[in-house]
Amino acid sequence: MTGGLLVWTCADSNGTWAKETGIATVSRTYRHHFARIADRFLALGTPEEVVATLRRYEATGADRIILAPACPAADRARVVRVLADEVLPAVRV
Repeated sequence: MTGGLLVWTCADSNGTWAKETGIATVSRTYRHHFARIADRFLALGTPEEVVATLRRYEATGADRIILAPACPAADRARVVRVLADEVLPAVRV
């Protein structure tokens, strides 16, 4: 694949919280339970886990990735801060 991806993501030092929150948010949005396919289509977990997922997408040819926070509005600023401080610096080329 060459091109861009829109990726739902939730990163937090508490990887379990990030995964559960991301799955719940995306499942609610699409009215489909994403738990079984989350590892394939969502970038969730600790910052290190999210970086690994984004690198996997890059390895398949994605050269642009748009990150969409998968969390409630009340948590959005914190999740975006983690993405900006810990995930983006690790994947920028």
